[in-house]
Amino acid sequence: MVPVSVIGSEGATEWSNVTSRNRMLNMGERHMSTNSLTPGLKAEIVTTVDDRLVVKHMGGDGVLSTPNMIGLMERAGIEAVQSHLPEGHTTVGFEVHVKHFGATPKGKKVTVRAELLEVDGRKLRFKVEAHDEDKKVGEGTHRRAIIAVQRKE
Repeated sequence: MVPVSVIGSEGATEWSNVTSRNRMLNMGERHMSTNSLTPGLKAEIVTTVDDRLVVKHMGGDGVLSTPNMIGLMERAGIEAVQSHLPEGHTTVGFEVHVKHFGATPKGKKVTVRAELLEVDGRKLRFKVEAHDEDKKVGEGTHRRAIIAVQRKE
């Protein structure tokens, strides 16, 4: 597990459409409210790039790998919305469109942010970005779906 600091913030964006205020998640016989899932929900993860997050084929001590940057972006998306989901629900990622355009060397801090842009039934769309101490190193979009957590019987 990579040590991270998560900084969440409540979204302030208001829905302009009154019917959106009463969204329900249809999960079979149960309908769960998703009213608190509003665009603007955000989370930020700050961590130091260490051996667990780098690739070394470029030489030196290594740089933040693309899969690990994307993993941090996904984690920020989860953190942005998890506390706003109905009890017994979580999200799973199903789409990532990300560009990784800057190297972050081992030892530098990386800050990854996710902001909820859209709620479409069970599907959520996020803007994601990553910055190191000097520059933006990645950005894109990420989509997640709300699911009921499977209970072991």
